[in-house]
Amino acid sequence: MLFTAFAFGLLVTAQLALVVSLASRGPRWRALVACLVPPLAVYFGWRERLRAWAGVWLGALAAYATALLLSSGR
Repeated sequence: MLFTAFAFGLLVTAQLALVVSLASRGPRWRALVACLVPPLAVYFGWRERLRAWAGVWLGALAAYATALLLSSGR
């Protein structure tokens, strides 16, 4: 349970970091789209050379999905 919460928190943090970073660069419409469609934050972040945050986002998503699968008992 604790690992699930940690992975989700890391995912949310990476998403917010990507959105804020995209908003500080032009064009700003990408930040709005990234809020509405979270996987696009990774795509736009990768294109804007925010590769560390994009990698953290992908890793946190994998960790969160794994934690959910393990906690469901399957």
